[in-house]
Amino acid sequence: MSKHKEIDVEKIEHCGQCQMTPAETALLCGVKTADITDGKYCKIYIKGKLEAELAVRRSLVVKAQDGDTSAQKEFLKIAEGTRIDFE
Repeated sequence: MSKHKEIDVEKIEHCGQCQMTPAETALLCGVKTADITDGKYCKIYIKGKLEAELAVRRSLVVKAQDGDTSAQKEFLKIAEGTRIDFE
């Protein structure tokens, strides 16, 4: 009888949130790096990375709206890089 190790997908997401590398995440979670980079845990890992980025950007928006000039400059830099042109 083989023992199937339970993978902690929440830990994979948390590693993504903390911007751990795929190799670091794989080592901590006991999976193959390929499972993180393009395998069955890829979306979970990327979701974690994006959730953290969203939280930081949201904080930046709030600071910019409150009048923090350095936050306003940083926000405008990000906005320019992600601008959608409508015709």
